[in-house]
Amino acid sequence: MYHKITLSLCIFILIFFINFNHSYKPTYLEELVAEHKFNIMKWELKSLSLKLLNIFKAHSINESDVIIYLDREDSGIRSYEIEKFVEEIISNEVKQNLKKEILFPPVSFIIHESPKVLILSPRDEIILEKAILLKPDLSLEIILDIEEKISNKEYSALILNTGGFASYPSIVQRHNSYSHLTKTVAHEWLHHYLFFFPLGRSYFSGREMVTLNESLADLFASEVSKNLLSDKYEKVNQDKRFFNFMRETRIKVDDLLAKGLVFEAEEYMFNRTKEINQLGYNIRKINQAYFAFNGNYALSPGSLSEIDDYLIELRKNYSSYGELIHDIKSIDNIEVFNEFYENKLQKK
Repeated sequence: MYHKITLSLCIFILIFFINFNHSYKPTYLEELVAEHKFNIMKWELKSLSLKLLNIFKAHSINESDVIIYLDREDSGIRSYEIEKFVEEIISNEVKQNLKKEILFPPVSFIIHESPKVLILSPRDEIILEKAILLKPDLSLEIILDIEEKISNKEYSALILNTGGFASYPSIVQRHNSYSHLTKTVAHEWLHHYLFFFPLGRSYFSGREMVTLNESLADLFASEVSKNLLSDKYEKVNQDKRFFNFMRETRIKVDDLLAKGLVFEAEEYMFNRTKEINQLGYNIRKINQAYFAFNGNYALSPGSLSEIDDYLIELRKNYSSYGELIHDIKSIDNIEVFNEFYENKLQKK
C-alpha cells in the first residue's frame, strides 16, 4: 500500500445512495453539491463511444512502453494502446485464475482523471453515512467551501481523491506505477464481475459487506498481478511507518468516541494530521469521514476490520483465488460469511 493512499470507489456505493434518496426532494446537501456532481450517464456515453471507436485499432507495445508512457507525458504513446495492452494481460491472468475461457464482463477501462468523493460520517461514531461522487477537477477553494458548509454539530465531512471507479468501462487514474495500474484494473474488474452475484450486490447493504467486497478485490488484484511482468519492474512495499501511525490513530479515536469525547477525538486527529505531515506525508485532513471511507478497505491502516485476515486464511484452503471467489460469491451477509469461515477452519 502506498503512503499516499490511492483509493478506489465502487459504483455500487453511488447507486445505493441514489436509490436511497430518490423518493424525496433534494436535501440541502444535494442542492449544495448539485453543480459539482460527477455525471455518470454522461461519462458512460462518452467512454463507451471511445471504446467502440478504438475496438478495431491495433497496438504494438510492450511492458517497457507502458513504463515510458506512465513516466513521461510526452512519450507519444496513445492511451488507448496502453488500455488495450493492459486489458489483454489482465484478461489472460484472470482467465487462468478463474479457470475460464471467456470473461464476462470483459476487462475494460479508460485512463482518465478519476472523480472525487464527498464522504459524510457522524461526529460521534465512525460510519460511512453518505458518499457522493464529484467532478475530478474541483479546486481546493471549492472543496474547502463545501466541507465547511456541510460540517456541523452532527456531521464530519471530507472530499477525497479516488484512484479508480468501477463504472463500465472503469476509470483508472493515471499513475507512474505500472504495478498500481494493473492492480487497479484487476480490482475494478472484480467489482464488475461480482455485481452479477449476491456478494457483489450485497454492497448495497453497506458496512461489513462493503469491506468484504473491497478487501476481496484488493487481495484478488494482488494475486492476479503477481505473475505479471510488471512485478519484475518494480516492487511496492507497504509503508510500515505510515500504516502503524494511522492504525494507532484510528484505535485512539475509536476509544475517545466510545467514551463520548468527541471534541477531544477531533483535537487529537487535528494534531495527528500535523504530525504525519511533519514526517513528509501529505494528508490534508484526518477526521471521522476520513476513517469512515478508509475503513471500507480492510488492508488500509484506517480499518480495524479482521476481514482481510479471514480472507488470507481462507485462501490457504484453495489452489487459486478463483476457487475461493466461486465458493463465496453467493454470500450476501456478513453472518453467513463468518459462518463459512468458521466451518472452513474446523475442517482443516
